[in-house]
Amino acid sequence: MKKTREFDAIIDRVVDGDTVRVRVDLGFRISFAVIVRLENVSAEEITEPKGVAQFAITKKLLPEQTPILLISTKIDSFGRSLGVIVRRADKFNVNEHLAEKFKN
Repeated sequence: MKKTREFDAIIDRVVDGDTVRVRVDLGFRISFAVIVRLENVSAEEITEPKGVAQFAITKKLLPEQTPILLISTKIDSFGRSLGVIVRRADKFNVNEHLAEKFKN
């Protein structure tokens, strides 16, 4: 069984179509910035035309300062944090949406 942890966070910025920088609320007015790769989402590189379009889609879904629930799932083989993002306001699972939208 995969061990997960949930955190309140806000979006700092979208890095590319499948990667975001978030500010995680650790409590006691302490926060931590982390770059999160969206689990099960595969976007093209930002240098590719399709990657630019995918970046725009992700950025539209996750504007800066969007409150989110971050579900931390694991560290991948490249040392990146993997996670699932759910927008707080409408409980919208961004990963599920983008995984479907970016399918080849």
